[in-house]
Amino acid sequence: MAVMAKQDSRSPRWVLDSTAAVHRLGAMPAYNIKVTVKHKEMHLEVDYGLTGSGHPHLFLRSSTSSAPVLPDPGPWPVGIPWSVTDRLRNGGDEKGRVLAIWQEPPGVAPVPLATLAWHVHGTGPLYVFDLGHTEALTVDVGRQLTAILLDALLRAAAHPDAPVAREWRSRLRWSQVALAHAPHHERGRFRRENLRRALSGRFVKYQPPPAPARWTKGAWLGERTF
Repeated sequence: MAVMAKQDSRSPRWVLDSTAAVHRLGAMPAYNIKVTVKHKEMHLEVDYGLTGSGHPHLFLRSSTSSAPVLPDPGPWPVGIPWSVTDRLRNGGDEKGRVLAIWQEPPGVAPVPLATLAWHVHGTGPLYVFDLGHTEALTVDVGRQLTAILLDALLRAAAHPDAPVAREWRSRLRWSQVALAHAPHHERGRFRRENLRRALSGRFVKYQPPPAPARWTKGAWLGERTF
């Protein structure tokens, strides 16, 4: 059964119908992801409508196509607006360092519903810096959308043009290293909520060997095998 869109009677925004059944990820397409390498850096491009997969009016987009601007304070979990804004800096938007699922019913401005901020260093693995969904969604629907974002990132890692070693094509890591330069008065809260999201996404604390990458030291590091 499809995830359907409906209008929230409290505002002109559109939200997902939380009574809809969760669509199996196994039925997800390849999203028509494009991966290129420019100046030794991986660039990810995607702008894919999910209607054919049972998700009307939903679109998977990288920041190369549409970069989300999340209000803070707003209907987003603590720290996600900062993580997304931080990832879009220094050309991150043009590299596709933020993935998002947007809802765009006819005649209504697009609204981001779920976002994933990520990073790549060398030949992998790909690192999740943050992942979450708007609080306008139920937990079940939000999990469905964040699972689609993780699935898309994995498919990018396995793309034939991606500079990612084969050993990293079925694993993702989660790093809090970017939070080291979050606002000092918010840093502790951001780290706690970021860790909570990592654990709820079934990432577990990384246990060497091998030793983690040097640039990740001093921050919590998680890993998940798919």
